[in-house]
Amino acid sequence: MILDPFFNLYRIADRPLEEYQRYQRDTYFTPLKKDGSIAFSSSGRDVGIIPHVMTVARGVCYESPFHRHDHLELILLCGGSAVYEEESAAYPVAEGGVLFIDHTRRHRLKGTGPFSWASIRFAPQAVESVAASMTVDALVQFKVFTPFVRIEGAPVIVLEKTDARRMLVRFLEIADQFIATGGVPSEALRTSFLALMHALMSAAKITGTGPLEHVITFVREHYQQKISLAEVSGFAGMPKAALSASFTKAMGMSLPEYVNRFRIEKAKHLLSASSMPLTDIALAVGFYDAAHFTKEFEKRSGCAPSIYRKKQKPRPGK
Repeated sequence: MILDPFFNLYRIADRPLEEYQRYQRDTYFTPLKKDGSIAFSSSGRDVGIIPHVMTVARGVCYESPFHRHDHLELILLCGGSAVYEEESAAYPVAEGGVLFIDHTRRHRLKGTGPFSWASIRFAPQAVESVAASMTVDALVQFKVFTPFVRIEGAPVIVLEKTDARRMLVRFLEIADQFIATGGVPSEALRTSFLALMHALMSAAKITGTGPLEHVITFVREHYQQKISLAEVSGFAGMPKAALSASFTKAMGMSLPEYVNRFRIEKAKHLLSASSMPLTDIALAVGFYDAAHFTKEFEKRSGCAPSIYRKKQKPRPGK
């Protein structure tokens, strides 16, 4: 395991960073074509959400070629500064800057000093039921894609320092989740990405997502307890019926379903990283008894918690 060489604070891969970046590029993307276009490979299309972490060391001058891709890209500049360029404009980007890049624009990122960024490239179809053509009319129907629909103006928003650090943690959690599952399609990855997008839109004060961010925050902080719709609606400041409908439309699942999926992901971590009895794990993540926990776990994971735990144990010689 290695640490991010820029931040020196987060484990991001079981192999050297440059080696992993090369593997990711060769596995999930097609080579850059003469016209500057890049596309997801078949493996990339299967996953649909590809997180990426990049660092540029001191004394290195970085400049990507102009390119365009068949997917959307979200970039958070974590440290240093850079310049985002389109063919007819250039925008400086400082730490805490977030770029929303659509699938129509030729662009590049460059810098003359050390900087670091986290990005997520994704196909809208991987997170919402939209047409494969990704027309603007299709995208604009979904609030989560609002920042990517731009006729003119800068594609950059700047977050407050505390919000930027909070978003960085979420970016890195998704990257870690992606690596831990071996880069395969994952409902948990989709759920985490949607939560990130709503958190970003709320932090950037993009219309229509504030209450959903409050809901997600409430679940993350209270999943170990019994959660009622009345409590959540009070915290979010919305009527119960309106909150339930808005959450289901935005996240593609009901609030109870989201809560249970979140609890199961927390349970998987405890099953892998501890020797806690199943009953204790069930109570620790908010289920009222082991039988209910086992039923929900099998429903979402395809196997019993005990079987999942056995699969996570390293084999002899590994």
